[in-house]
Amino acid sequence: MKRVINYLREKWGIKSIYRLWLIIFIFAISGTTTLFIKEPVFYLFNIGEHTEAWIKTSVYILAVLPGYFLILMLYAILLGELGFFIDFVKKTFMKMNLKRYLKKSS
Repeated sequence: MKRVINYLREKWGIKSIYRLWLIIFIFAISGTTTLFIKEPVFYLFNIGEHTEAWIKTSVYILAVLPGYFLILMLYAILLGELGFFIDFVKKTFMKMNLKRYLKKSS
């Protein structure tokens, strides 16, 4: 466990263990909140257990996933870690090859 913590601290450039746990907590509550929001979104689009997998996946990617990033930013603002999460989302979009949605840094 200590190796994982040290790896994350080094990878993310975090010096404080408190800050690392706060960031992990933000990821956890964002993911949990997204799970609660997924059901009403699926209900809105009339998606149930008999809906084809490609439709469920499409709705999840197009509706729920962007909601996750918004929820992540909301919790980051509330808990004072917006700077970290802006950089994290930018890197994630770069990895997903969504550069066109990011403003170029001046």
